Amino acid sequence: MRAALAILVLSGCLPVAETLPPGYPPQIGTVTADLNGAAQNWDTYDYSISASDAAVQITSFDGLQFRMMGDPAGRPSSDANRLLVKGDMRAVTQTGALSDPVIEIITGKAFDGPRLTSVGSEVSLVLDSLTPMTADRYGHVTGHFKTTLCQAIGQPARIDRTACQPFKGNFSSDLQITGG
Repeated sequence: MRAALAILVLSGCLPVAETLPPGYPPQIGTVTADLNGAAQNWDTYDYSISASDAAVQITSFDGLQFRMMGDPAGRPSSDANRLLVKGDMRAVTQTGALSDPVIEIITGKAFDGPRLTSVGSEVSLVLDSLTPMTADRYGHVTGHFKTTLCQAIGQPARIDRTACQPFKGNFSSDLQITGG
């Protein structure tokens, strides 16, 4: 989304002084968690400007999938310590445990760079409630997760199993439903 805004600015379609509209991006949810006994918080945002770009979505681009990106609380568009939670679904209205869940805390800009990952660990990702989308293609989701996160880098992840810590939390957010 930031790249799209940069293109609009450089093309003259958006004046430099107005690169971000007031109140952009709107916060649509929160994630509260515990990482090895330390409280952690993330916010979810809607980066859409006439597009489907909310940080929480159900998509059908690569099979039916739930995907949530959280930025550190109060810091939208952060390039550090972003939370990624995703899992596969059988149906849009599915609540309960999701298949093939992955949870990561990406410590820098690159998704394949240093991060904490659940890959190779047991993961529980459960959608407790899912309100169907309305005419504006938004719904609401609540859920919880539990796993062990380990230090990793690269793609596929090279995981350091000596640097692991327990991670659990819950979330409540609006979401865009773009498929299914």
